[in-house]
Amino acid sequence: MYFAGIRHGVLGPKLRYKDFISGTNMQEKFNCRQKLIENENSIPLYLTHHSHQHSREEINILSGFSLGITDKFIIYKLFSTRAVFTTKNKFFYVHALGDPFDLLVDEIPCLVKTTILPFLGKIVYDGFLEPFNIEFGPNILHSLRVEWKEAKEKGIVIKKII
Repeated sequence: MYFAGIRHGVLGPKLRYKDFISGTNMQEKFNCRQKLIENENSIPLYLTHHSHQHSREEINILSGFSLGITDKFIIYKLFSTRAVFTTKNKFFYVHALGDPFDLLVDEIPCLVKTTILPFLGKIVYDGFLEPFNIEFGPNILHSLRVEWKEAKEKGIVIKKII
C-alpha cells in the first residue's frame, strides 16, 4: 500500500515507511489500498525494484496478493477462527488477521466490499471492510442456506486461492 500510495501521489514522496505505518490515518491508508487494487502492476513493479529487500517467503506472500479478489461479499456465517464469505455462488473460508469478525460486523449476514487474498496457505481479507446497510429478506436468506448446504455437501467451499 505504501509503494502504491507514493507511486500514485496519495502520499508525499518523502514520507518514510515507518511514518506511514504509525502516523497515516485510515482514510489515507484506504486511498493507498484503492490505488493498489486499481493498478494491477503495482505489486510486480514493486517486486522488480525491491525484491532484494525481502526473503523468499515474503516475495511469495507479496506475489500472492496479485491473486486477490475484490468484490461485494456477503459475510454469511461466523466461526471462532474464520468467517464464510460468499459471492457469485462461491463460498470462501476467510480468516481475520487482526480483530475477529464478530467485533467488526454487527449482524450476520451482512454485505461488505473487500478484497480477499491468499496468505500463508489461508484466505484473509485485506483489513478493509466497506459495509452496506442492507437487510436480507426471507427469500435471500433461504437461498443462502440452500447454497451453503450444497457447497458443504459437495466439498466446494474454497479454502485457498491458488
